[in-house]
Amino acid sequence: MTLEDNRAIVKHWFDLWNQHALDQLAALVSPDYCHHASSGKSLTFDQFKQGFQWILSAFPDLHYTIVHLVAEDDRVAVYLTAIGTHQGNLFDLPPTGRSCQFTGVYHCRISDGQIIEDWDIFDMLNVVFRLGATLQPG
Repeated sequence: MTLEDNRAIVKHWFDLWNQHALDQLAALVSPDYCHHASSGKSLTFDQFKQGFQWILSAFPDLHYTIVHLVAEDDRVAVYLTAIGTHQGNLFDLPPTGRSCQFTGVYHCRISDGQIIEDWDIFDMLNVVFRLGATLQPG
């Protein structure tokens, strides 16, 4: 696979995210796929998909925009923005109806045209602050 092939796979991955076509994502991942969550946990594709469904329940119109995409060898890294309207519970915050934009970084490793493993970090703390959450001492 070429670097351009790997770029195309990741662009297609985010196109499917934007279409909320969760079942079609499976065609892009290896049977041994592993998502390395920012919590430190390693997730299967089904567990990853459940997390994405949870985000979509809070932001049903969620849309990602790739700002930067860099590919080298078997790796692709993306800096992106996301925007959505808060219409469902998120971290015990009831729906506010507010539009919320946030940023994130996505990094994956690709082999034979499939995503083998990936990592992402999104600025969710900023999201909950924008939705009205506050920090309580202690």
